[in-house]
Amino acid sequence: MLVQIPIILGSTLPFAVFAEYIALSRAIIKSANRIAIEQVVLDVLILSTYTPFACSFFTFMASSKSLRNELNLFLVCRKTNVLGNNQILPNSTTFTINKNNRWIRTKELSTSI
Repeated sequence: MLVQIPIILGSTLPFAVFAEYIALSRAIIKSANRIAIEQVVLDVLILSTYTPFACSFFTFMASSKSLRNELNLFLVCRKTNVLGNNQILPNSTTFTINKNNRWIRTKELSTSI
C-alpha cells in the first residue's frame, strides 16, 4: 500500500500539471507543430495514468502462486483437459479420459426410475 501511493502520485501528477498548462495556454495561437507535440505529450501522460492499475496486477502476481500458474497456462496456451478442472458433468452422460488426456463420452445412462 505504501509503495502504491508514490506510484499513483508519480503517474497522475504530471498529467494534472500538463492539463493546467493546456488550460492556461488555450488562448495562445499555436502552430501545427506545437499542437502535434502537445498532443503526443498528452497521449503519453494519459497512458501513464494506467500505471497504478498495472501495479496492482503485478502485486497480485507476486503474491499469488495460483494466479502465476494460471497466467503461465494462458501464455503458453496449454490446456489441462478439454472440459477443465472444475466443470460439472451432466447426470445423463458418463465421461472417461482416453490415452491422450481427452475427455470422451463412453455411454448414455438410463434415466428411467
